[in-house]
Amino acid sequence: MNLGNFLIVAFVVIGGFVLGYFLIKAIYEVFFRKHDEVAEEPRNEDRVIQEQSGTQQPAQTTVIRPIVASTPTVVEEQEDELDEGESVFFTLSRTDVLDHVDTASENKQRFPVEYNIKKKTDESAPDFIRCSERCFGMVFEREELVFVIALRMSPELVDRYGKRYTIAYAEPLGEDWHYLTVNNRFTRKQEVYNILDACYDYALAEHRRLKADAKAMAREQAALEKRVADLDELEESNRAAEQEYKAMLAQIKAQYGNFIITRPEIVNDWLNSGDEELTILDRFKNPRQPSSFKVKDKTFAMIYGTDMGLLMITQIPVELAHELSRRHPEIARASFPVGKNWYQLPIDGAFPSKQAVYDVMVASREFVKNKKPGKPRYAKKEDGTAPAKKAPAKKK
Repeated sequence: MNLGNFLIVAFVVIGGFVLGYFLIKAIYEVFFRKHDEVAEEPRNEDRVIQEQSGTQQPAQTTVIRPIVASTPTVVEEQEDELDEGESVFFTLSRTDVLDHVDTASENKQRFPVEYNIKKKTDESAPDFIRCSERCFGMVFEREELVFVIALRMSPELVDRYGKRYTIAYAEPLGEDWHYLTVNNRFTRKQEVYNILDACYDYALAEHRRLKADAKAMAREQAALEKRVADLDELEESNRAAEQEYKAMLAQIKAQYGNFIITRPEIVNDWLNSGDEELTILDRFKNPRQPSSFKVKDKTFAMIYGTDMGLLMITQIPVELAHELSRRHPEIARASFPVGKNWYQLPIDGAFPSKQAVYDVMVASREFVKNKKPGKPRYAKKEDGTAPAKKAPAKKK
C-alpha cells in the first residue's frame, strides 16, 4: 500500500467517527432533552400553592407535601380493614388462649382426645395446655398479655414455623420444648391458634404411642406371668417325677443292690483285660449297632443298647442257659443270630455285680474258642472253588 491509499483510508475512518458523533447528539436532542424538561416542570397543583403563598418553594418540597398529608388517611383505611380484636400492634391475652382451647375441645372429630387447660394456681405460675393428662404447652403472661408460650414441638414443626416466627429451644424444659415469642411477627390470632393445634397433634401422636406401648407392655407382662406359672407347674411336676424316680431307685437297690453298669464300661474293662486273642468292634455311639466281642474272629457276645437297658446276646452252652434261667427268668433264645446256642439276656438288676456279667461273657468266650468247627456243607475243590450244586432228584 502506497502513501496515497493510506491517507484515503484514514480520512474515511475519521470522517465516519465524526459523522456518528453528530448523529447521536441529534437523536439525544430530539428525544431525551425534551422529556427531561417536562419532568423538571412542577405540577399544576404545586404551581397553585406557590402562587397563593407568594413565595417560590423548591419543586422537591411541593412534591413531598401531598404524601405527608395523605399518610393518616392511609393508616385509617388500614385500621378499618382489620378484623375485630386485631390492631396494628399484635396482642394476645390469656383469655384468648383459654377461649380457643374451650371452643376447640368441643370439636371431638378434630380433637378426639380431651384438649384442656390446667389453670395456674398463683400469679407467678403458667397455665398448662394439655392433651388428656399430657402437658404440651405453658402460657406465660404479664398483665393479662401473653408474651411467650412454651410448647412441645417436633423438628418438623420447628422447621415449618421457625422461618417466620420467633422460636427458641427451651433447654431447661426438655429436648422437644421450645419458646414461642408472641410479637408483631404475628398478624392474626388464628396464626397462634394454628400453632397450638399443630402441637396438640404432636402430643396426640405421642399419647397414642405411649398408650399402645402400655398395652403391649401389659400383654408382655401377662405372657411373662403365664410363662412363670408354667415354669412353676413344670418345676412342681419335675419334683414329683424326681421323688418317684428316687423311690423306684431305692426299690431297685433294696432288691438288687447297688449294681450299675454301662456299655462303654464293659468295653473298656475287656480292652484292659490283656486278652491278646480278643477283638472288639465297638459302635456304642449308635444304639442300633452292637459292640461285638470276638475271639479268633468268632463272635461270642454282642452288647446292644445305651447307658440304660443293656441287652447281651451271647453263645453259651445249653446247660449254662438253664442254670441262668433260675436267676434270670427273662433269658431266651435269640431271634438273631440263628443257632441253638445263641441266647439273649437283659443286663439288669438281676445281676448282683459286674463280675457276674463278665462271668457269663467269659464262659461264652471259652465255649466259642473251644467249639469244634462244624462240617462244611460243600467240600471245596482242589482249586479252592466250591462244587456246583446238584439238582434235586425228580419224584417218580
